[in-house]
Amino acid sequence: MFSQLIKRFSCNLRQRQFSTKFSYRKNLVNELSNKSLIDREVSLHGWLQHSRLNSFGVLRDHSGLVQFILPPSMKQQRQILKTTPVESCIHIKGILKQRPERDINKEMNLGHLEVN
Repeated sequence: MFSQLIKRFSCNLRQRQFSTKFSYRKNLVNELSNKSLIDREVSLHGWLQHSRLNSFGVLRDHSGLVQFILPPSMKQQRQILKTTPVESCIHIKGILKQRPERDINKEMNLGHLEVN
């Protein structure tokens, strides 16, 4: 009886772990430190930590923070960012780039990177 209960519990636990995987997420923030991802497309889900000037923001997930930039050509997305409250769930998809030396944020672990 006890062994059947353990078997059933471990099956339920495995199913629960599988069902909580977020299938749309391609990357976690802490994975972006991998240099092989620079100049490649990344897809992140998390919360809007900060936004500024309708073109700059910081995304936070459970593993860290990363900065993102919206170019002037993305007018619709800039309007959305302008009206999005902090702590909203967001999805960003773009190319991971090295930030210019003058723009590196030394207070962030990944302050040398941004998603464009």
